[in-house]
Amino acid sequence: MNSRLPIVLCGALTLILACTTPTAPAPTPEVRGPRPPGSGLLFDEAKLTAPSGETAMEFVVKEDDIVTLYRDGGERIASYTVAKDRIVISTVRGVTNGAIVRGPDAFTLTTSNPQTTTIELSREPDGDLRIDRAGERLFDLKHRDYGYKVVDARGVDLGRVRTGSTSIKIRDQNRVIVRETKAPISTAAVACWVLPHLELYEAGALTLAVTVWGLPD
Repeated sequence: MNSRLPIVLCGALTLILACTTPTAPAPTPEVRGPRPPGSGLLFDEAKLTAPSGETAMEFVVKEDDIVTLYRDGGERIASYTVAKDRIVISTVRGVTNGAIVRGPDAFTLTTSNPQTTTIELSREPDGDLRIDRAGERLFDLKHRDYGYKVVDARGVDLGRVRTGSTSIKIRDQNRVIVRETKAPISTAAVACWVLPHLELYEAGALTLAVTVWGLPD
């Protein structure tokens, strides 16, 4: 069966429901097309935008398994080589900086020099996500009907990541929208992308891990 058939059928159904005179679907600027089967990535680029509409951060797929993270202004943060159970992180100079590994019950990010476990993402029995650094709790992503509530180790509210009809919006602790994305990634992945007090390459690695592998068991 043609792997693109479900996408075509879904697009056709959307047009029938949306209007009386079907027209060709307009391209979405955040997504240029589906990735090849097995890559785990459903985008060619994914943007996180500010309320002004300007790009705050952006993932760009260079090849089927290589993704580069940029921040505002086009500054390159890191590149990621995506494999089945490992995502290798490279600096802007192409030097391997570490990797995030898919384990049986957690995703673990380690640095190469020195080889140290820095970040661990795991899932609690109640569905919440927990993020530790060197064994110490950093954040809890508390699962809610709307998405995730982000709190620190003391339980202080840091913000919310909410799924909408056309986008995922990030609100700060005052409920003010600070970021938004229309990329085809999960609310959990977006919550990882905007975590404070992480290096941008660390947050990017967690985001890709959740996007490619789903959530830890």
